Amino acid sequence: MNLTDTGEGVIVNEALTNPTVLAPIGNLSPGRYMVEVHVSRFILRVTYDASSNPITTAELTVAEEIWTKTFDVT
Repeated sequence: MNLTDTGEGVIVNEALTNPTVLAPIGNLSPGRYMVEVHVSRFILRVTYDASSNPITTAELTVAEEIWTKTFDVT
């Protein structure tokens, strides 16, 4: 999933969101499993070259988060 931060000084609508991760699990044998998702947050900085072509640079904003969830297949 890619989310875009509009950057400082940009007016946007405020919205409450609940990020979701969809993990395809296929045909798993019965048992207990754990999904681990590594979440990195970036701000995309846009500058322009002499010909007005956009140049996008991703800047890491905070340390990586790790989300885990266990589930059972019966």
